[in-house]
Amino acid sequence: MKNKKRWVNFILFVVPAAGLAVGARPAIGFLEGFLSDGEPKRVTIAAAVLLYGMAAIVVLTAISGFLAVARGPVAGTSVLLVLIAALCGAGLYFGVRNMPVGEAEPTGTPRPTVTPPEVTIDNTIKSNGNPETGTVFYSRYGEGPSTLIVENNSQSDICFRMSDRHDLLVMVFYVRAGETGEFKAPMGTYEFRCVTGKIWENEKTYFGERSYFRKLAEQVVIYHGSTAKITLSPGLPEMKIIKQQEYEAI
Repeated sequence: MKNKKRWVNFILFVVPAAGLAVGARPAIGFLEGFLSDGEPKRVTIAAAVLLYGMAAIVVLTAISGFLAVARGPVAGTSVLLVLIAALCGAGLYFGVRNMPVGEAEPTGTPRPTVTPPEVTIDNTIKSNGNPETGTVFYSRYGEGPSTLIVENNSQSDICFRMSDRHDLLVMVFYVRAGETGEFKAPMGTYEFRCVTGKIWENEKTYFGERSYFRKLAEQVVIYHGSTAKITLSPGLPEMKIIKQQEYEAI
């Protein structure tokens, strides 16, 4: 009877462990998106894997301890350790497999001595294929009597969806990384949902697989004839992560 109870405890432990293993890849992807702004892919993946692995170990240890206290010892302690190691290994696998791999440097070949050329710093702003700051994709009411200024100090371009208190889409506009856009807007109280990224594709796929969906934490009130300003910091702490469905709900 005692052995049967121990194995029941073991099964109660295995179920959440399996859930954590299955959810490793989407969870790491979500964490990578949360940590993505302006950081190299290798850094964000490594940080996401580390966070998920630590959280998984804490959860599994807590479950094991609870079962041991509430129902008695858990059978197969060595098996539990293997499960935890397998979970962490799965997280590392799903994370590391997507890391950019550089070309291997040949071994045994002496490096030639090269005199570096003179470096010329070009401070001119290079254009790219992304929409210009100030591009308006949609405007329900046309130009309003008020002014909205968006200062984007992050390292990601942002496409904004601006909706009113009735959840009606009012305006869709674009601001590049490190630039400030100025728009004519109607008065009202507005919510701003955003998609951020580096390389713009189109209005349907946004920035492709590297699209991250966010929402400004606070609503913005625009008074008649006045100027309202949104200032975004590096890393976008003023925003919270949302799902693509919520971004496209308006």
